[in-house]
Amino acid sequence: AINPENVNRYRAINNFEIVTNESVIDGVNVCVAMPVETIKNVNPAASLVLELIYKEGSAYRDGKAFNNDMDRHGISLSVGNGSDELSAYATCSLDEVGKALDSLEEVIYNPNITEEKFNYAKSEIMERLSKLEKTPMEKLNGELFKNEYIGISASEMLDHLKNLTIDEVRTFQHQLLEAD
Repeated sequence: AINPENVNRYRAINNFEIVTNESVIDGVNVCVAMPVETIKNVNPAASLVLELIYKEGSAYRDGKAFNNDMDRHGISLSVGNGSDELSAYATCSLDEVGKALDSLEEVIYNPNITEEKFNYAKSEIMERLSKLEKTPMEKLNGELFKNEYIGISASEMLDHLKNLTIDEVRTFQHQLLEAD
């Protein structure tokens, strides 16, 4: 049961509200899901590339420095996105929640979208997708979810990746943060 006296509310960036429930357990899992208006007319591969770029640190700290800092503080972070949501996850001790949230904000609002990171992410994803075997589920999703992200097959996504530009990734990231 949740004791209302242990519940704290915090205002974060862009009027997001963070609600915590203090307990005797030191470990904390934080999930921030930011729904956005569905973004149209964007290369669907942009979200995959951006997701991988988020793992490479920020414009302020490269992946190695950023990840070493997270390891030093016992923080695990993950950022995901799609055409209608930006999700961020953190696992840390209660004392490190502020650091975790600041680090998520750093990565989300200042991703290191350089040619080098873009080309690395693009080639990594292309390699992974090229190794996937076709499955009945992929075919079913393609039929059920035509013209939706989930309905895109691995081979179709490879075609989208081949044509993806760094400007499309930057535009997608900007639209994610600016969407109402």
